[in-house]
Amino acid sequence: MVGIGTVTPGLVALANADYLINVAQQGINIQISGELGQGVPSGIANATTYPFGHFPMFEGHLSGENASFLNKLLGDAIGARTAGAHVPSVSFYAVSNETVMSYSLNFTVETISMERSGIERVDVAWRSFAVKDDFGLGTVSINRIFSTYLEKGVLAVAQEQLGGGVQRELLLYVNGRLHPRTQAYAVTNNLLLFNFSSLGVPLERWDASSGLGSPRLLQSNTGYNVTFVEKTTDQGEVSYVIGNAVYDLSVVMKTPAFSYVSGNLVTFETGGVNSTYAVMLIVVFACLGVFVSTLVLDRRLQMKRPPQRRK
Repeated sequence: MVGIGTVTPGLVALANADYLINVAQQGINIQISGELGQGVPSGIANATTYPFGHFPMFEGHLSGENASFLNKLLGDAIGARTAGAHVPSVSFYAVSNETVMSYSLNFTVETISMERSGIERVDVAWRSFAVKDDFGLGTVSINRIFSTYLEKGVLAVAQEQLGGGVQRELLLYVNGRLHPRTQAYAVTNNLLLFNFSSLGVPLERWDASSGLGSPRLLQSNTGYNVTFVEKTTDQGEVSYVIGNAVYDLSVVMKTPAFSYVSGNLVTFETGGVNSTYAVMLIVVFACLGVFVSTLVLDRRLQMKRPPQRRK
């Protein structure tokens, strides 16, 4: 179903954004929750921040038949990365005030794995999918939300004349890179909410962590950040006025214990083999612990033993 309504200012609060991929023997589930915020406070001293524009205030969701267009866009984008991948259904929810838009996207991906002789291989090349077309909630643009509502403000800042008898600099940063402000349109016009191309880095280069017998976690990040920094120096005093639009997502891929990753593939053993390996490792570490404890106890007893007197 689809629904859309207005919301009052203050309902949306900045929170951590996550792109969670859960790779399991039962299937692949994806949950993405993101926020595009403006005028985000800066850690720079003597700095004030401002938004580039205003989002419409709305709240809406897509599911079932009313999500069919989004389902097609998503399926095409994922299929372009992993041939034969299928997205059976999708649900989407978004809410916005004038400066922050938050959303959640949930879907599953099928027909991307193969199993043989107890070994399952899952192709996750689709993780870097990019939806190229726009879609909306009612009349509100979602995928092209930046170019629709914020780009005009960015271009206005880029065209500002610097003067006033003080030293002023105007610097444009997009995703941490410095660009001439004359390139503002070129470097911001194609910013899309659902463009995760940066996640195409081979999986072995992602940050990884795991515990004994626990799922393996691969971590990365994606999104975009557009920032204009106006630096003013007046009689030795430096101040900053910063306009920004920040869309940062932390990405976590959860894979089974004892899994192996290479390129775009996640490989793991099925049929209870993982639990067998876990038991074997626990037995090995338990035996090692007993050996070390015995060795330490023996040395302590030797130290406490009184020396023998010479006759």
